This record gives sequence, C-alpha cells and structure tokens, in this order.
Amino acid sequence: MFNEIIEDQFANWEDDKSLIIGTIKKVLKSLPSDDDDYINEHYPDLETSKEYGEFLLKRTLSEDKVLLELIGPVLQNWDAERVAVLDMIMIKMAICEFLYCPTIPTKVTLNEYVELAKNYSTSKSKEFINGVLDKLLQDLILKGNVIKEGRGLLEE
Repeated sequence: MFNEIIEDQFANWEDDKSLIIGTIKKVLKSLPSDDDDYINEHYPDLETSKEYGEFLLKRTLSEDKVLLELIGPVLQNWDAERVAVLDMIMIKMAICEFLYCPTIPTKVTLNEYVELAKNYSTSKSKEFINGVLDKLLQDLILKGNVIKEGRGLLEE
C-alpha cells in the first residue's frame, strides 16, 4: 500500500526513491512539531495552485469542441447531452490533464477524478467516470496523443 501511495504522489519515485524516503523520515521524526503552522508550510503556494487552476479551466473551455468529439464515441448508448453536467466537466478536465499536463501521471489523473466524482456527484458517477476515462485514456494512448515526461508517468 505504501508503494502504491508513493507512486501516485511522486511520479519520479524510482529515480528519487532515496530522497523521498529521506524526506518522509525527516518529517516523521519532526512530529509532533511545536510549530502550529507546520502543515501549511508544506502546502503549495496559492500562486502555484491558482496558476494551475486557471490553466486547466481555460484549456478545458478553449478545447470544448475537441473534447466533446473525443468523448462522444466512448459514450456507448449514451447521448453526451444526457450525461450529468458535473460528470461531463470532470471528464473534460481529466482529458485536458491527460493531453496537456505532461508531468501529471495518467494514473494520478484517473484516480483524482474518480475521487472527485465520489465526493461531488451522483452515486453512480464514480463507476461511470472511471469507465469513460479508462476507455478514453486507452484510445488516446493508442493514437499517440498522450505524451508524458519522466519515467513511469504513462500507465499502459
């Protein structure tokens, strides 16, 4: 379980294994910390999160027609207009991460959007989004459209 969690969170796990384990040991040894703001010190800064969020939003909106063309054939026996709005937004955003975020592993993207569906959409959305994204990812990989940087970033 530890290896799976690490692989999901650290794309270059094999390359940086000793560094990551050393960092984890250092953090664990420092607990409990007298510093009340310890966790916040390790969160990405607001500017980084904001930049990524804006990038993903703008790219998803600008690529809307292309994304719908990719999604349509995968929705067997479903009309794209019948898919829950939130589910469609999550599917489009995930595709953008697959295609335009070369440093985010495909497995991480898939897992994150399934988790989002569990927390924010209908009871059946988790399975639906997982199935659609899995099929889309396979199709995109076969077409050579998913290009990731670094070892282990592309799950085939």
